[in-house]
Amino acid sequence: MSWQSTCYFVEGIVSIPLYLRILFLLWQFRKKFITYKSPYYTLILSQGVMDILSWFLFAILIVGRQIRPIGEVLFAVDHYKVAWMINSQATFLLISRAVGVALISIQKIFGYLQPEFQGCLDFHRPAPLAMDLSSLFRANYYFSAYY
Repeated sequence: MSWQSTCYFVEGIVSIPLYLRILFLLWQFRKKFITYKSPYYTLILSQGVMDILSWFLFAILIVGRQIRPIGEVLFAVDHYKVAWMINSQATFLLISRAVGVALISIQKIFGYLQPEFQGCLDFHRPAPLAMDLSSLFRANYYFSAYY
């Protein structure tokens, strides 16, 4: 395994349990306190789930590509558009995280300036879909080797 992969796993092993604990506490506070039921904390929780999902997806890909039998299987089933699916997932998670950060920022701005502004809610629905459409139409990805 390369040193980059080792750093990735060490950082994940150290930070993911802390991250999960913080998300669990936010979820518990959401049940107990009305303050934590706001759209801001909903976005924070969804961002946390996206971060953890993206970490596990890339961890599985790193391990899968470096273990020879799994890499061979990924290469063998490439005609089923596995590389396209994996690349689209990575793009989707990256865009989702970026949109989440933007939505959290917009939510905070609208929360301070105009708490009852309906435009904030109207913006939250179509923005992630519109930003991900480009990754769904690119289908010319393939694995050139199994490692």
